[in-house]
Amino acid sequence: MSRPRVGWRAALAGVSFMVLGAAGGIAADRYVQHEHGAIAAELEQLHDDPMKVFERTIDLRPDQRPRIHAILLAHQAATDSLLHFARQRLQATVDSVLLEIDAVLDAEQSRRFHEEVERLHGAPFPALRSPAPASPDSSGT
Repeated sequence: MSRPRVGWRAALAGVSFMVLGAAGGIAADRYVQHEHGAIAAELEQLHDDPMKVFERTIDLRPDQRPRIHAILLAHQAATDSLLHFARQRLQATVDSVLLEIDAVLDAEQSRRFHEEVERLHGAPFPALRSPAPASPDSSGT
């Protein structure tokens, strides 16, 4: 049984589609990374100075500024408290996952894993961290 022969045009078309697909994938990846970075910067600015972001993006009228500022101030303590709680829970979950993974690794893999965690997270591996100081309301007194 003989195999059908592929012409040079069909082969060229196949290679062209592969190259175009790879180039399109790279372009899409760079676009997503750029957009993610831009959104992260916008969120950071929104956290640091929400009024500045509102004024720039929504074009607030002078009579709206003090009212919106008062709304933000009225809810700031509750927002900060929730964010603090959420960060603690998230950190506890991430630490648990890292410790479970570490328990599966041999000594050399564990050493490299610790280095990678510290490089990516900018903090020591969970088991190597100093315990967080107890908050005044958690002392039980």
